[in-house]
Amino acid sequence: MSEETIIAPDLRPARRRALPEGLVRRMQGPGGYYNIGNILAFTVSAALAIRAGQGAEAPGGLLPAIREFLIGSPSATAISVAMLIFFVSGEAYFRAWRQPGGPSIGAIRLGDGLSAVAAIFLCVSLVLIGNAALGIASTLLLLGGKLGSALRPDASLILRLGGLPAFDPFRLAVVASRLPALIGVGAGLLAGDAPAAVLTQQATLLVCYALWLRADLMLSRLRAA
Repeated sequence: MSEETIIAPDLRPARRRALPEGLVRRMQGPGGYYNIGNILAFTVSAALAIRAGQGAEAPGGLLPAIREFLIGSPSATAISVAMLIFFVSGEAYFRAWRQPGGPSIGAIRLGDGLSAVAAIFLCVSLVLIGNAALGIASTLLLLGGKLGSALRPDASLILRLGGLPAFDPFRLAVVASRLPALIGVGAGLLAGDAPAAVLTQQATLLVCYALWLRADLMLSRLRAA
């Protein structure tokens, strides 16, 4: 693992002292936020899908319902693979923040690279279920931002345009990738005309996107040592 380090802002407000110590450690870097969102999204989606699979109109046992959720179709398989890789990338970010002297560039790049691979599977899944617009608008931004962050030769690429604050275009692309999904999920919730299960999933996704956006912003604040 690379011994290079970067300086990150202090992300440990006093209110976190009331939380369990393990969770506090997890939330000192983006990895915790990413994986809390990943766990929440996976758990709620799985529970809703399994419940639907065991309903009166679709009788079946627990194991068939779980199998159908995970690998019951090409799109389900693709998103299951994407979620697994996102979990691993979140752990890479978490381990990056545990390095003495500051976050490890090598571990962060590993997390970025894994996230880019996961984004490819996510895009495939979205396209297979007919959600091509969301897949292209959101996932390609995520893919480009994460891949650019993983492959760039320097620890940070900063642009300055006129009087605007300096920014990292790759990290900004990742932040921007959340906006189409947030708008779509928010619009669905405001409409309020969907079944309860769909509204539950949309509300969960809104929380997850907020957690992932928080992690994205933490990464975007990094600056080269």
